[in-house]
Amino acid sequence: MAKEILLKLNYQQEEVVSAQRLRFRNSQRIRIIFAMMTVFALLLAVQQFILYIELGKLPGTWFMPLVVLGIVGGVWTVGYFVAPPVDFRFNRDWRTDLDLHLQKEQLRVSGKSGSVDLPWGKIKRVLENEKVFIVIMSSELDFLIVPKRVLQNHTAFFQEQLKPKPASKHK
Repeated sequence: MAKEILLKLNYQQEEVVSAQRLRFRNSQRIRIIFAMMTVFALLLAVQQFILYIELGKLPGTWFMPLVVLGIVGGVWTVGYFVAPPVDFRFNRDWRTDLDLHLQKEQLRVSGKSGSVDLPWGKIKRVLENEKVFIVIMSSELDFLIVPKRVLQNHTAFFQEQLKPKPASKHK
C-alpha cells in the first residue's frame, strides 16, 4: 500500500439521508427517550383501566395517553423522515469539499479550515448500510460519514482498518 490513499470526500443527499436514518435507528438516546415515553403512556393507560374497574365504565378521556403516544410517533416521524433531508438542505457542511486520507495508522479528513486525524484504534463503533459507513468516535455526536461511492476500489482496505486489532502482548 502507498503511504496514503487520497480520496475526494463529497456527499450526496441520498447518502446523508440514509446515514442519518441509520444513526437515528441505532441511537441509544432515542431508544431511552422512546422507552420512557412509552412507559409513561402505558402508566396513563393503566390509570384509565383502574378508573374503569372502580367506576364500572370507561372514563370519558383517553386524551393524555393518546397525546403521549402521538408525541412518541411525532418525534419518530420527524426524526426519521423529515430531519435528515432538511439537515442536508440547510447544513452547508454537507456541501463542503473535503479530502479523505486513508493511512495505515489513521483516517485524516482535511479541508479549507484544517484537518482532523481519526486514529483507527480510537474508533468506538461503525455502522454500515448499502450506501455508507458511519465511523463513530467518542460519542454518537462525534461521527464521520464515509460514502461507499467515495471509497471506490479501496473499500477492502477501509474495512480491514476498521476491524478491531488484537491487543499486543508484552512479555
